[in-house]
Amino acid sequence: MNMYMKQVSEKALCDHNTIFPSKELFRFRENCPDFGKKPLKPLSFGVFTLANCWQDSRKPQQIAHATTPFPSTRSYPMQAFWNERFGHNEYAYGKQPNQFFRDELLLRKPGTILLPGEGEGRNAVFAAEQGWNVDAIDWSESGRQKALRLAAERGVAINYQVAQFEASLVRPGKYDACGVVFFHLEPGLMREAFTAMIRGLRAGGVLIAELYEKKQLALGTGGPRSEDLLYTSNQIRTWVEGEAASILTLEEREVELQEGAYHSGPSAVLRLVAQRLVASGNNPKT
Repeated sequence: MNMYMKQVSEKALCDHNTIFPSKELFRFRENCPDFGKKPLKPLSFGVFTLANCWQDSRKPQQIAHATTPFPSTRSYPMQAFWNERFGHNEYAYGKQPNQFFRDELLLRKPGTILLPGEGEGRNAVFAAEQGWNVDAIDWSESGRQKALRLAAERGVAINYQVAQFEASLVRPGKYDACGVVFFHLEPGLMREAFTAMIRGLRAGGVLIAELYEKKQLALGTGGPRSEDLLYTSNQIRTWVEGEAASILTLEEREVELQEGAYHSGPSAVLRLVAQRLVASGNNPKT
């Protein structure tokens, strides 16, 4: 294994958007039978995103499109990867919403909701069916097309922006809810994302999140294969309580996931519902 492959394997294959600071941009094959044998081609690029290089227990020959290479471009290459992932007829994570997100949303009066990392739109379309005005963000154009197609099938409309999620995309005090479903960043960036989403809520608005927690690493049924990219309830508590928000639900659970080809089997998750309070002196007025 050459030094570049070793560095990537140490960074870990991961199932969701994961941003690593590095001076190297790597190109390699997803779930290729020769993964770990072929040399990588580094490009100088600063910060890069290694997104959705998912862990899978199936044999490579059982995985459709398993040898699709990452494009070697100096633009965001993982955007091309997401476009490839979502560029097929099947829905990678299914068409049904995440169960925890669904159950929590049904308890709320419809309003305006933000859904970052929304992919093919399963949660966005469900929210729209319940009467919510939906703003979805993902950097895959293929994901957007499939989300809009699913919305048309269900007779609803959603707003879907193709962009890499950044705090600047979230207008303070705009939303009645934000939903985060298996969207994993390194802790510093995830804390920034939590801050942006909480500040994007109106007073009384809720942040609903389901994420993989650290015990997921031992289960091996999906998600990031680096402990640094999995979370603890204490981390989440710190991120939320550092803002003008209170925690309504925060729990670590083992659940059985059946969400398409990539989220399947016993899974260790963190579930959060947090509510925005009145703005503090450090937060924008809403």
